[in-house]
Amino acid sequence: MAALYPTLRERASHTPRPGTRSEPQRVMPSGTQRFLLEGPSPNLRPAITETLVIAELMRSAAMKNYSAQNNQEPAPAILSGKAFDGTKALEHGHAFYLPRDLDDDGRIDHVDVFFPQPYEHAVFRAVAAITELWSPLLTLSRDDRLSITALGEAAPVASTVWRSSTPFVFDRHPHRKTVGDQRVFTGTAEEQIRRSLGHQRRAEPIAIEIFSEPLRHRQGSRTRLDMFRRVRKHDQTFPIVGATLTFAEPQRGPIALGRYAHFGLGQFVPQ
Repeated sequence: MAALYPTLRERASHTPRPGTRSEPQRVMPSGTQRFLLEGPSPNLRPAITETLVIAELMRSAAMKNYSAQNNQEPAPAILSGKAFDGTKALEHGHAFYLPRDLDDDGRIDHVDVFFPQPYEHAVFRAVAAITELWSPLLTLSRDDRLSITALGEAAPVASTVWRSSTPFVFDRHPHRKTVGDQRVFTGTAEEQIRRSLGHQRRAEPIAIEIFSEPLRHRQGSRTRLDMFRRVRKHDQTFPIVGATLTFAEPQRGPIALGRYAHFGLGQFVPQ
């Protein structure tokens, strides 16, 4: 994947503000760092419908740790998703914060932080230093915290078939437009999934199956797609779907697509 922000060498040579560090940083390879998430009790782990909240908390904690560890220097784009001038990143080279339900019981038990390109060791230290999360949006008392434990790098997985584990959120509303003498429906779920794959420079699937039925868990419970929190602050609500993607060749994960791919929605798991 091409560099999406100032390279590490450019960043090291960037003239820092007074009090900020300027020395070149050791580079970590791209990959996924995995964290165990535990609540005050197993029943108080957050439901997968709170994926967006947990992802935002991980991002905020990582950015806060980075500043605290580096003389209040602002977090780099690979953590924040924003360029030095504060504009939103239009590419996907920054971190994906991916809450996971690895035991498939409908509750979040891990969080993966996926770095699609190499990153500074200072970024690794900031993420690895996260030890707890809390938000009034979660069903926790002020004295309770979600415990976060770094487990190390997650082994990569690959498959030809990937299925939604959290809903895919559209980037835009579908609409009809006039093409010649015809009214054409554009911005369908399949079109937006293919566009999102293209933006991440991923392979074109040979088949996309769209579904709207609830996600099924191993224990027999189900989670409706519309139960997921899917609106960030100051944003509007967009349509959601589930999908199964089939590729001609095995594709390496993790795969997260759509409007909130960097916040855990639009995740796909290998079948």
